[in-house]
Amino acid sequence: MNRKGLILFLIACSFALHVFPQQLYSIGDDGELLEIDPFSCDTKSLGIYLSFIDLAITKNGEIYGTYNNTLYHLNTVDKTYETMGTIELNGQSFTPTGLVALNEIDLIGNFGSKLVKISTQNGTSMLIGELGWICNGDFVLIGNQLLMFSSSGEFILITLNDDLNEIVEIESLGFYDLSVLSMATIQENCFSDIKIIVFSDDEIFEFDINTHVLTFLCQIPGHYSWGAASNTIKGFDISKLNYPNVFTPNDDGINDLYYLYDGQDCSTDFEVNIEILNRWGKVVYQSNDLCFKWKGETIGGNPCSSGVYYCTIKISSNYCNLNQTQNTAVHLIR
Repeated sequence: MNRKGLILFLIACSFALHVFPQQLYSIGDDGELLEIDPFSCDTKSLGIYLSFIDLAITKNGEIYGTYNNTLYHLNTVDKTYETMGTIELNGQSFTPTGLVALNEIDLIGNFGSKLVKISTQNGTSMLIGELGWICNGDFVLIGNQLLMFSSSGEFILITLNDDLNEIVEIESLGFYDLSVLSMATIQENCFSDIKIIVFSDDEIFEFDINTHVLTFLCQIPGHYSWGAASNTIKGFDISKLNYPNVFTPNDDGINDLYYLYDGQDCSTDFEVNIEILNRWGKVVYQSNDLCFKWKGETIGGNPCSSGVYYCTIKISSNYCNLNQTQNTAVHLIR
């Protein structure tokens, strides 16, 4: 295949309106790296030239590219790259037509119709499962679901198990009259829903994974995307934090527990630290679980006496340059 271009997303999180955690970069036919606004298609040249087929960005911000059966590590500061190793599965070398970061050390790609995990250390791969389709238009990973555009023109939704190492279900979302060669994800801010961006020829669309609707965003005449990558984070709905001022841990089944988050999914890419202190400033409870439930007991399991307690919640993320602290108080009544 002739390379038409590729996409590179880099983290630059801000809470200002209309500023996204990822800034979008694209390489066109001449290899020039451009910064692109995916909603207006405004472009800015960065004066950098690359030649990889596809890219992936890991959770810790490391960038990897693939070309000619080889995995490379990319340094955008000094504009260099180093060879990590040959991409191979059971001794057979290959170049994935789709690529996305799985975690800080592994990528997900495809070897024909096989879904594989690729080590960023040396390019060696491990089979995850058989897809039944061949990827033509990249992968995006949201939670434990992979979205793929197949060579047959279908969006394919692949559900993985919780450990992301086994295929649980594969579903076709329908056929689309598009030439999709790359996809990526963006977020409005570090707490918002993830949006799926689809590149078809020189046009950019947003794909709704729930309704399966494509919405045209803009066009960059003559500029094509070949691969895409992003480093979105898994946050949580901060609006669901609640701050009760009273709870009664007397085992009557009513208001026995003190908690701040009532969401069902407690996993997050943020670092969370919760401390509850008594009125003398001594820590009586500590947790790193967003969905903690305090029974009104000390760390040693002894019942705390009635009175006012103070809760400090710290939320941080290197991906978003985020460091937030919230203080609140609760009255424990027995």
